[in-house]
Amino acid sequence: EQSVYRVNDSGSSAYTTLHMEGAGAASQRAVASNDGLICMVNGQGVWVTDGVGTPQRVSEKLQPLFTPDGLNLATLATWSAAPYRDRIVFMLARAGDSVPSMGLEYHPKIGWMVSHIFNILNGTGSKGLGPMAVYDKQTTKLISTDASTGVVYETFKGPTDDGTDIEQRYQTPWVRMADNDEVRLRTARVFGRGSVFFHARTNFVQSGDNYSLSFDLGTGFVWGTGVWGTGAW
Repeated sequence: EQSVYRVNDSGSSAYTTLHMEGAGAASQRAVASNDGLICMVNGQGVWVTDGVGTPQRVSEKLQPLFTPDGLNLATLATWSAAPYRDRIVFMLARAGDSVPSMGLEYHPKIGWMVSHIFNILNGTGSKGLGPMAVYDKQTTKLISTDASTGVVYETFKGPTDDGTDIEQRYQTPWVRMADNDEVRLRTARVFGRGSVFFHARTNFVQSGDNYSLSFDLGTGFVWGTGVWGTGAW
């Protein structure tokens, strides 16, 4: 969990220590390889090595996540990893959740990382996914199990989550306006599909103003037909 070794000779148990200062795998399932790189996750972040060099932590921009405020570090034994196409998927438990409920999708070559929140799966009562495995080398199927019931799913397939609409979230970087002087934001333009919950936060606060926006057909202002200033526009 906190160190990495390379076995040189399984017969004589000869090994080389690659890292003893934090790198490691949260569990026996929390390590996977793709495109010649070995990727692992533990309570201190996501680590990558080619099997020869010292593992490097690649989750520096997400380090506030790897704290007791972001993740349930008591559930490390349930975390897992698996290759998916040209990337690695990690399953972690968010703070307050007893089973893995957050997926981190990582591209080893390019370096980008994006999170997925797995909410209650329809009819199972679980909040996330457990062990994962690739179906076979000829397909891109990622098979995963319900963390509580063991029901098997094909992950990242179809437009819904087991029949339930998929919810997504995105947070922009902090926008500094008027050279950091106080300023009033009069207009925010949002593009999307379906229903959107727009959350505006000022001065780096943890909470802010909420706005419910709908992009459904027939719910907005129609140019040339609608009346400006009335209804939704």
